[in-house]
Amino acid sequence: MAAVNKRMQDVLEHRRLLLARISGQREQVAELASNLKIPLQAADRTWGALRFFSRHALLIAGVAGIAGMMLARRHGVKVMLRGAWRMWKAYRFFMAATLQR
Repeated sequence: MAAVNKRMQDVLEHRRLLLARISGQREQVAELASNLKIPLQAADRTWGALRFFSRHALLIAGVAGIAGMMLARRHGVKVMLRGAWRMWKAYRFFMAATLQR
């Protein structure tokens, strides 16, 4: 019976040591997570913006078209064509990124 009690005490002592180690590791993880809070928030906002652009491509194209017409009136057709080319390339880039998901 004494051997059983000794074994139980050993198990309880080992459990106590494991719980202490877990507590220390939990504090380390919390510290690491707090260091990553700002970068993770920025990544989350960026991901949200990309999702918005991919889901509302027609709206973005309409706004860009209106902006392009305003630019054309102010700066001429050459600037408008250059802007249209850039918008086309941006559209292709975002659509390719969307399809890779």
